[in-house]
Amino acid sequence: MATAHDHAAPEKPETHRHTQSFRDAPQEYLEKYRGRFDHGWDAECATRHARQTFERID
Repeated sequence: MATAHDHAAPEKPETHRHTQSFRDAPQEYLEKYRGRFDHGWDAECATRHARQTFERID
């Protein structure tokens, strides 16, 4: 998709058009964290909140 920005300054990428996702991460990071968050967002949130409450961070 070409935009006016692409034509005005092709050497400068239009950053708001691209999002960060697993496809942007280097393979070694994907392997390092593979399976670590398989339990889901809600479970991760609850675990982190419980730890922060216990440590009185929250």
